[in-house]
Order: sequence, then C-alpha cells, then structure tokens
Amino acid sequence: MRKLFNWIKDISISRKLYVAIGTMAGLIGIELFVLWFSLSALSSLRAYVAGEGLWSKAEKDAVFHLYRYGILHSETDYQLFQQFMQVPLGDAKARAELLKSVPQMDAARAGFLEGRNHSDDIDGMIDLFINYGHTYYITKAIEIWGEAQGMALRLLPIADQLHNEITSSTPSQQRINELLAAFSAINQQLTTFEDEFSFTLGAGSRWLEHTVLRLLFATAITVEITGILLGFSITRGIHKGLTNIILAANRFSAGDLGARADVLSRNEIGVVASAFNEMADHLQVQMKELAQVAAALRISEAKLQQKNGDLEHKNGDLEDIVAERTRDLRQAILALKSEALERQRIEANLRQSQKLEALGQLTGGIAHDFNNMLQMIGGNLELMRRSYADPHINAAQEGVIRAAALTQRLLTFARRQTLQPREVNPNELIINMENLIRRTTAPAITVECRIHDDMGVVRCDPGQLENALLNLTNNARDAIPNEGKIIVGTVEVIISDADIADQPDAQGGTYVQIFVTDTGHGMDKFTQTRAFEPFFTTKPIGQGTGLGLSQVYGFAQQSGGFVRLESMPGQGTTVRLYLPRYDPSEPVAVPVPSSGESARNGTATVLLVEDEKGVRDPLREGLQALGYTVLVATDGPDAMRILRSEAHIDLLLTDVGLPGPMNGRHVAEAGRETRPDLPVLFITGYFGGALNSLPVGTDVINKPFLLKALISKLRVLLRPNDLGPLTA
Repeated sequence: MRKLFNWIKDISISRKLYVAIGTMAGLIGIELFVLWFSLSALSSLRAYVAGEGLWSKAEKDAVFHLYRYGILHSETDYQLFQQFMQVPLGDAKARAELLKSVPQMDAARAGFLEGRNHSDDIDGMIDLFINYGHTYYITKAIEIWGEAQGMALRLLPIADQLHNEITSSTPSQQRINELLAAFSAINQQLTTFEDEFSFTLGAGSRWLEHTVLRLLFATAITVEITGILLGFSITRGIHKGLTNIILAANRFSAGDLGARADVLSRNEIGVVASAFNEMADHLQVQMKELAQVAAALRISEAKLQQKNGDLEHKNGDLEDIVAERTRDLRQAILALKSEALERQRIEANLRQSQKLEALGQLTGGIAHDFNNMLQMIGGNLELMRRSYADPHINAAQEGVIRAAALTQRLLTFARRQTLQPREVNPNELIINMENLIRRTTAPAITVECRIHDDMGVVRCDPGQLENALLNLTNNARDAIPNEGKIIVGTVEVIISDADIADQPDAQGGTYVQIFVTDTGHGMDKFTQTRAFEPFFTTKPIGQGTGLGLSQVYGFAQQSGGFVRLESMPGQGTTVRLYLPRYDPSEPVAVPVPSSGESARNGTATVLLVEDEKGVRDPLREGLQALGYTVLVATDGPDAMRILRSEAHIDLLLTDVGLPGPMNGRHVAEAGRETRPDLPVLFITGYFGGALNSLPVGTDVINKPFLLKALISKLRVLLRPNDLGPLTA
C-alpha cells in the first residue's frame, strides 16, 4: 500500500488525472455489471415461476381428465391424462439431468422443452440451477420441485391401475373409487407443493431485488466518494508543493540565503522544487551573478504561475465532472423514490382487492348456506299452507321472500349470483332509464346525461346493470344535501395491462365506461377504502343497508370488468364502472322450446337429486301432491345408479352443490350420455362457477323458490326440445 501511495505521489499530474478517471470508469463498470446480473437473475426466476404455472396447469388438467375417465370410462380422457402428464415428466427429466455431476445440457434443454417452457428462457433456467443452486432460496425451491415431481410421478402407477381395472372384463366400482380417492389425496398434496414453490421463488426474487438495490446504491456512493477523494488528494498535493516552494522563495528573497524548498515528490512540482534549490545553491556560491540569478528566478516564477493557472483550470473541470455525476445520482434517487411510491400505491390497491375477494368468498358461503335454510323453511311453510289457512304462515313466507332478496344482494357482491347475460347497448339503457332516474331525485338536483356516439355493446345481465346504475344514482342523490348536479354518461376507453395492475382479475383491452358523478359532500380516504365492503354505510341507521356499492362491485367483477372510485371531501364523487366491449360476431345459443302436451299434466317422472334432507323432503312431497312420480337420490353416484338403470325418467332435477367428486353439472353431463334427450333443471343456492353456460334443454332455479315457480320451469322443460350436450 505504501509503495502504491509513493508511486501515485511521484507520477505526473496528468497521469494522476488519468488514474482518477480510470478508477471512476471502473466503478461505473462494476455498477453496470451488477445491474446486468440482477436483470439476468430476475429473468431466470420469472422463467421458473412461469414454468411452475405450466407444470401446475398440466397436472390439474391431467387430474381432471383422470377423474372423468374414472366416472365416464372414456378412453379419450385417459389419453388426455397421459398427454398432460408429459409436462411434469419433461421437467423431471431436466431436473434429474442437472443434478448429475456432469449433466448433458442438450438432454436438460430437451426436458424443459417437453415441459412447455419457452426456448428463450431455458438457458437462463439452467444457469440459475447450476451456478446458484447452493443459495438458500434456490436450494429450497429445487427441493420442493423434486418432492412435487416425485409426488406427481406417483400418479402414473395409480392411473395404470385405474386403466387396467376399467378395461378389465369385470371392473370393480369400489376399486375405482379407491384409486380415485388416492389420486385426489396426491393432487391435494401437489397443490401445497406448488404454492410453496411459488412462495419460495417470490421470496428469493424480493431478496435479490433488495440486495441489488443496496449494491447499486453502495456503488454509486463509492463512485462519488472516490471522485471527491481523488480530486481532493490531487489538488491538495499541488497546493502543498507550491506553497512549500513559495514559502522558501519568500524567505530567500527576504535575505535567508539558506532557505530551501522540500522536494515532496518527483512530479512537476518536485522538479520545480529541485530547480529552486539548485538555483539557491548557485546564488549562494556565486553572489557576483546575483542579477542573472534574479532574472532567472523571475522567469521561473512566471512559468510557475502559468502552470498553477493550468492546474487550477483542470481542477475546475474535475469539479464540474463531480457536480454532474452528483446531479445524475440525485435524479436516480428521485426516480427510485417515485417508483417506490407507485409500487406502494399498487400494493395498497391489490391488498384492498384481495380483502374484498376474501369478503366475497365468506359472503358467498354464508349466502349459500342461508339460501339452503330459507329453502327448507319456505318449502315446509308451503306444505303447511296447503293444509292450514293461517295468516302467520303467510307472514313467515313474506319473511322468507325478504331474506331471499337480502341473500341475492350478498351473492351479487360475492360474484356468485346466476346471471342471464346478453348483448346490451349502454347508451340505450341509460336513455330508457333517464326518466326513472329523474323521478327518484329531488327537484333541486339536476340530472344530465352525457352519451358518446358510436359506442360498442357489452355482454352482461341487463337487469343487474340497471340495478347497479340505480344504486349509483341513488347514492349520488343521497350525497347531495340541498341542490346540485348528477351526471350519468358513457365513454369507450382502451386500457393497458399496466393501467390495471391493481386489478388482478382484469385484462387490458377496449372497455365501455359508465360513470356517475355528483357534486355532493364527497368521501375521505378512510371511507373510500371501505366503500365497497358489504354492510358499510355512512348513512344513519335505518336509511341504508350498505349493500349498494358492494353489489356494483360484485356485478362488475362477475361480468369481467371492474370499478374505480374518485372522491374528495367537499368536491363530490365519481364512480366509474368498466365493462369489456363485446364482439357481436360471437354467436350465443338461446334455447327455444317447441310446443307439446307433456307439460300440461303432472304425470311425468322426475329424478330429484338433493343432499339436504330438509330441502329434499318438501320438494318430493310437493311434487307428489301434484301427481308427479319422484325418484330420489342423495348424491352423484346414487343418481348415476338410477340414470343407468331401466327406470323411466322424464326430467332430471338436481342441486348443483352435491357432496363428493360429482357436482350437479357432472351428473347432468353423465346422464345426457345415456339419455341424450333428458331435460335438466338445476337448483342452486349460488352457481359458484359450475354453470358457466346453460345449453338447450336446461334451466336453473335459485334457492329459495316457491313450488309454483318450480312447476312453471318444469312445464317449460318438459316440452319436446332439440337437446344438445351440456358441454356445448
């Protein structure tokens, strides 16, 4: 270190500047390398996360088709199971090859390609596996990956046993059920491994991001400090040497002929100091040549001043460079702060969306159970009403109807309501509702419609859209204390994926925006964060249920859109409802029943599938009282036994939410394979995603319902129809 210090001290000033600039360039290069490394590592982590998604989807598809194979015994489902299992098998080959002491990279790449990973990501994934597999997060992720693959490979022998059992001459249903149960247990364990793998890689990505930010910040600080220290060291050395020479010259000129300058280095300053000393020696020895020496001294001083000016000019350039780098660093810090604030905003919105999603799941489950209880109460009340004419029974039925309306509003928020979507022109709907909106507001409130021409259409439930619009305008009316204005309008917007980063279920594209603006008292930040929660209201007790905005939120989410709220205290509120623009070129089949006589009587045979005894028994008794023959099943396998028998069945009446691996939709699909013309009526407390579409010859009735409403739907479905498969 001392030799290096002496070398730097003795080299020329220009070379010192070159060393300073080279040092700063090297530090900047290190900073760029850290940035490149972080981008490469993060890209590889992203590729692993994407690969896990492909692996998980293929495994779930394989499980689904093996379940279908176990139920329907279709060889196509077994072939699809084997096809989807190629993805986990490919990833297993790649991992096994990379764990070898001398892995074959071509074999590893081929395995990742079989796992449907993108070819551009494979080299990065291999590099991350080999070079960084010893790190904590990668090691943990690889262990989880290995355990998940080992668990997935256990599916293959079970599938082979299931295939052998089904294709045998005397298949055992009990053995098939045991294999399906074993398969289900493995599938549940795989889901846990998949979640843990994603969480581990996510934690590793966040750790890498924080580490890289610290390294970049430390490197930038090092560049700045190094530049300042080098500049200070160079200028200090120049100043010290010149001061030493000047002081010696002053003493010499004052008569101190023994004054000499200290030679501190061998650079230009040291050369000048040596020259001064030699000159002083010469003057001291030869006093006679004093005049010539004085003239030479003046010339030397002039040259020295010129060199000092040059050095000061160069020092000024160095200070400008340091100031410019300082400005760049400050701008980078400001950009990082801005990015952090934006990320905090998106994360806050995402947490709010996840909170509402959790509330929706809880609300949907409660409403489902509540609907079942209301159906039990309503069904038994209806049977009692046939035997007793009591006004208390009528009052109780009225309570059931009101409670059903409340659960329907809860299901709207939970996105579990049964919708009847069709093409809707928002402009026409608002124009048709304009008079109704004006009638529901006070005379002192002005209602203005701002309709944009050439608007596209949307596909949603028009009744629910009207209900959402009325909820928004009623809220706007209640927010205006005396006089003010309500603006209702539409506009077509194009939204990118970046604009809806806080909406995890939404996708970028063309949307129709329906907005309602008021000039009321507005909302503070706390109220805005809770505005869409069910039962939250700022109105006095008895003047609102707190379900208006939550219904709008649930309807928008279930229709493929989202809602945004803008408000400030004292400046009013704007609620924007975004629905995806619909392409009318996509046809939607609508069932059109033809005439027939089987609906004119109650002599048909109905297969009733319902696991709740309190719901099942009143339905059976009510239908039998009207002359229907009712066959009863309590779950999917029980219903399949009757459907595959020789029993005459005119209609299948099934609950959607059945226990076990077969829900009502599965029962209907399997029943249509053996009875292609079988009409189906689904019963549901909420549809829960099992009824994504209703084919011809099917319908749905929501719990709770009256017997006369059920009979009305039965009569329509019992007319002859051209039925199609439920998967159409």
